[in-house]
Amino acid sequence: MLFEDNFVQPVIGWLIDPVLKVRLVATAPRESYDFDQAVLVIGYDPKLSPDRLTEPRSDESRAMHLATSSFPHTSDELTIFESDQFAQLTTVDLEWGEPDDVLRLRVPYDSERMKLKIWGLVQASVPPISQFPEALMLYAIKSAVKLDQLRMVVIKDRFPKLKKIEVLIRSGVAQEVFGLDEPQSADFEPGWVRLASREIGQ
Repeated sequence: MLFEDNFVQPVIGWLIDPVLKVRLVATAPRESYDFDQAVLVIGYDPKLSPDRLTEPRSDESRAMHLATSSFPHTSDELTIFESDQFAQLTTVDLEWGEPDDVLRLRVPYDSERMKLKIWGLVQASVPPISQFPEALMLYAIKSAVKLDQLRMVVIKDRFPKLKKIEVLIRSGVAQEVFGLDEPQSADFEPGWVRLASREIGQ
């Protein structure tokens, strides 16, 4: 992989690569109430650094959290650092079915749709993100298995019997967009490729 794996999770549900200054979070799609899909938001903040990943909540943020959150006791916890230069680069849809002991996060795009999403990284004009957009997209999608929270719901709490999380893309996308000549096929379902997996608790 072109980019080293530097993602850390300083706040549950948020991944940050302090080297590339990229962050990931899986939020709820608009008007989606069923817990079977999310949107992986890929953002960039030039002011992120290894010693500046989180910050205290502002008074406004704390008040909103107390009014809307199901967990008001977390209002004094640190939140993700965000400067006035933060920019959302692109998004990726994730879908899944009811898991047995494996949660499989699927990216439902065909090759053309994936290329459109990658174009958002090209337009960022931020080296090396815009220089190697396919590599950054692949890195981000693979890293989704590291998330401990989807749509502000802790995965292990929602699925207590879960043993593994996997992320999958269509085999055509793996070959045509990302140039994976011999991708690891998902043996349970033709046409899908397993990009990454993580044992729960690791």
